[in-house]
Amino acid sequence: MGVIMRTISKKVGELIKEKRIAAGLTQTELEKISGLKKEVVWQIEVGKTIPIERTIWRVCAALCLHRREIHEFLNLARQQRKNRGEFQKEYARKRARKLISRYYPYSKDQDKN
Repeated sequence: MGVIMRTISKKVGELIKEKRIAAGLTQTELEKISGLKKEVVWQIEVGKTIPIERTIWRVCAALCLHRREIHEFLNLARQQRKNRGEFQKEYARKRARKLISRYYPYSKDQDKN
């Protein structure tokens, strides 16, 4: 994961943890209410995973969050997925260039000469 994605993951996780604690719930209680596994809740809270929208909805519903707060979480998750997609595309481009240079060391321009 890139630096930006880790930052957003941690921000989402920290916000969810704050809301969970403010609601007076433990991770185990949130697990039971939301239907998620405790490991998933933990991974989200520490920023180890990128939650999908369905997961965010389940957590927010379990925490009885206001619509504005739900949209804040969803926007952060969308931004994170967008950044992840851009990161993956750039990685694929670099990997393709590396493979091309390895297996085709001469460019087309050099073959013409």
